[in-house]
Amino acid sequence: MAKFLVFLLLIATAVAVFSAPVEEEQIQQQLEEHFRLPRATCDLLSGFGVGDSACAVHCLAKKFKGGWCDKGVCHCRH
Repeated sequence: MAKFLVFLLLIATAVAVFSAPVEEEQIQQQLEEHFRLPRATCDLLSGFGVGDSACAVHCLAKKFKGGWCDKGVCHCRH
């Protein structure tokens, strides 16, 4: 009977450990939700020759005074 109770205790412990959420998975999910590409405006549209213009429009839409591309990154004027 004692062996059976020890076995049940081990099973209950294993179930509790494996059912608890892992903190690393939660952090990874949060990172994926807030994933942004800061270079998208300049890098993607630079092939069409409208990189700086697209960056300026992007910044104007965000209520800034314009913007420019520098090394593929859009910088907005304050």
